[in-house]
Amino acid sequence: MSLPPVDFANPLVGIPLHGDHITFERFTIQFKVDEDIKNYVELHNWMRGLGWPNESKEFANLNSQPLGFGLYSDAELIVLNSKHRPNFKVTFIDAFPIELSGFQMEVDVDDIVYIDATATFAYTSYNLEPYRGG
Repeated sequence: MSLPPVDFANPLVGIPLHGDHITFERFTIQFKVDEDIKNYVELHNWMRGLGWPNESKEFANLNSQPLGFGLYSDAELIVLNSKHRPNFKVTFIDAFPIELSGFQMEVDVDDIVYIDATATFAYTSYNLEPYRGG
């Protein structure tokens, strides 16, 4: 995140003061696409409903959902410690997808190949706290 300073006017030199508008970086996550591509399709449909729906009812359906299931959603990221146990939680407030990568499928491999995709989200703010279970 960043908090750009604001210059306070002065006859000799501008005096930097703390700003009043925090800017948050985008949150990007790489994930495994499940074999039914359900997780990918859910993000795809969310973005289509927000930005380029085939029908106006796609946006209306998003807009009519209860908080957390429509236009915006809070997202939680659980960070593990070195023993692979939950350590702390990051909650992204009012998140929504702004980018979804494509993925490459290969047909000439002998072993199982897991498909990766990347999603990027914008959000209003985030909270960091120790993980308490649940």
